[in-house]
Amino acid sequence: MKKIILSSMVACSLAWGNSANIDINDDTLKLGIQYSLNNSFILNDNSDYCLTASYLGSEEGNSNKSTQRLFSSGLKVVNPYINDNGFSLGLGISVVLADNYNSKSFTATPLGLYAIYTFNDDISFDGSVQYAPKVLTFLDGKSYKFTNLKANYRIIDNGYVYIGVRDITTKYKDIGDIDYDDSLFFGYKVNF
Repeated sequence: MKKIILSSMVACSLAWGNSANIDINDDTLKLGIQYSLNNSFILNDNSDYCLTASYLGSEEGNSNKSTQRLFSSGLKVVNPYINDNGFSLGLGISVVLADNYNSKSFTATPLGLYAIYTFNDDISFDGSVQYAPKVLTFLDGKSYKFTNLKANYRIIDNGYVYIGVRDITTKYKDIGDIDYDDSLFFGYKVNF
């Protein structure tokens, strides 16, 4: 299953995405693609409109070692201009589907905030927070929380390596919290 999802994500990113990323740690693999709608449609130049999709497979916090999966897809709007201090901000909405070892159904539509700080042409930092309270969490779910901080370094014109930390938690009505990931990770991103 991992091989099918990995090859599908790579094929989709090459076919219609304009950036792809992969990051890993000891227990987790995350794949993501992003497509800028500004490249295909006549949209307001004051913002970058992006479709996003990601897959996360994790064995974090799992006693029977079967893989937990998290699928996400969404729309985010980011200011393409950096202010005098190097900051750029954005917001978005996603649909998240969780599949884990407890056989409970979980779907959420979290709202997200995004921030980018550009130190210079080669070094940047970005972070995001997504949260879905009870009213935006469905089926057996109660809430969803995602936080992510990364330091990026450009190694080639269109390629970056990064190191970061993230915390992903799903909360269920009957069984409480399930952590998908709460640790350090590293990876790389390529822009097409």
